[in-house]
Amino acid sequence: MGERQILPRQTNSTRYGQNSSIDLKWRSSRQKARPERVQGIAARLHFPFTFCGQFGAMSLTVTQKLFLAVFLTLGAILLVVLLVMGWSLRHGFSDYITRLELSRFDGLAKNLADDYAAYKSWDHFKDDRAAWHRLVRNSLRPPPNPPPPLAGPGGGPGRPGFGPPADRLLIGRRLALVDGQGRFVAGAERALTSPSRRAILAGGVPAGWLVMARSPGTERAMDAVFLSDQRRNLMLVGLAAVLAALMASLGLARHFLRPVHKLAQMARQLRAGDLGQRAAVRRRDELGQLAADMNQLASSLETAESARRRWVADTAHELRTPLSVLQAELEALRDGVRHADAQTYPRLLGYAGQLTRLVQDLHDLARADAGALTHQSAPLDLAALLGDIVAGFEPRFAERCLGLSLDAPKSLPMLGDADRLRQLFTNLLENSRRYTDPGGQLLIRARRQWDDIVVQFDDSAPAPPQDSLPYLFDRFYRVEQSRSRAAGGAGLGLAIARAIVGAHNGQMSVAASSLGGLHVEIRLACDGKRS
Repeated sequence: MGERQILPRQTNSTRYGQNSSIDLKWRSSRQKARPERVQGIAARLHFPFTFCGQFGAMSLTVTQKLFLAVFLTLGAILLVVLLVMGWSLRHGFSDYITRLELSRFDGLAKNLADDYAAYKSWDHFKDDRAAWHRLVRNSLRPPPNPPPPLAGPGGGPGRPGFGPPADRLLIGRRLALVDGQGRFVAGAERALTSPSRRAILAGGVPAGWLVMARSPGTERAMDAVFLSDQRRNLMLVGLAAVLAALMASLGLARHFLRPVHKLAQMARQLRAGDLGQRAAVRRRDELGQLAADMNQLASSLETAESARRRWVADTAHELRTPLSVLQAELEALRDGVRHADAQTYPRLLGYAGQLTRLVQDLHDLARADAGALTHQSAPLDLAALLGDIVAGFEPRFAERCLGLSLDAPKSLPMLGDADRLRQLFTNLLENSRRYTDPGGQLLIRARRQWDDIVVQFDDSAPAPPQDSLPYLFDRFYRVEQSRSRAAGGAGLGLAIARAIVGAHNGQMSVAASSLGGLHVEIRLACDGKRS
């Protein structure tokens, strides 16, 4: 026999070491898979909350909100009504059955009334409980059966009749007697809280009551069928009411929001620049008023846009004329077509001055529109200011053979901006000087009227047409028949004058003059304020 070889014993570390690489791979794979599993579980747990959050954050339209509000409100009301009606039907029907059962004891009530009349109290029932039960059993017993028919010619007894039926509804055990003060006398004490009562009259006065408790058992078959039918009818009515509420909510939401959609569409078109859009909403409620306001807003925007375009066109036109003339003059000088002489530079300066005045007028109107027209109030004498301005214009009026006169008191103190008021009256005087026919006149009257100072300008012919008076304050407006550009000016004088009067919280109006020309009236507050 060969010699046995004793192999060295493998240690745990060696034995486990053979599979160490597999074990490490398995552990690393589990560690890699664990975050994915955790994330999947967390995602599944988080899904309902994410869905609810997305639903809560979901934006609903006004139609959907109004529909849900009306429908949920009507649905809640219908649910409460159905629950109350079901409860009332169940308990009301039970009370009705109890009162119906109590009506079977009319004979018992009569017997009890006779007993009370005999004993003058209910003490005999308190002393003898059995007497109460006997009386109740006798009242429950049906009338005696008729005698049985004979069985044959021999006259033998026939088949016996049936005995009294058992008290299946335990009526006798649900009946109680209380005295006139509502104190318990005999019977079932649990009946004391029942509303079903039958008065026991003694001498026309209630001496006590028969009280019956509700049946604790199952309703009779016919009663159960009746209640089941009524519950089914209630459910059908409730379902029909819910459907009606659904349709009514949807119709109501569409009815109220149809004009809102039209107004929204109109607003989008206005934003896109289509200012001729109008909302065809004819209602007499708040939405109709909103539609009317939107239409008025659209009309105002359209008018303002037309005025803006006309303003830009008129401004460009007014600037183009002196610039074109000035450019032509300069080009002629440059090309040698003309030679500079003593009249050249004053003529060029005149064109430049015309441009300067036009730009300054535009600047003043822009500041007036922005509410930033410079205005510094200080005490002044309007009569002295008018006298100084008229004195400066007298030579210029005389050049055109025009008469100029001032009718004013010696002093007209007030608060105002002297520079702006001088600009106002200068524009009016220059306007009359330019457009009044030679040989005419201008009459200026100033007087105090209550807390105001009224200044009136009346010139002679020509007079603007009556239909053009409302437009005289418009910018660049001219009456071509009599007051054309040939007389000079850009048609901004009256617009600037009205802006200055407005800055002084005053009022300005125009009308036909009794002298044959234009009448301008200015009303200024003495203290610079107007209530």
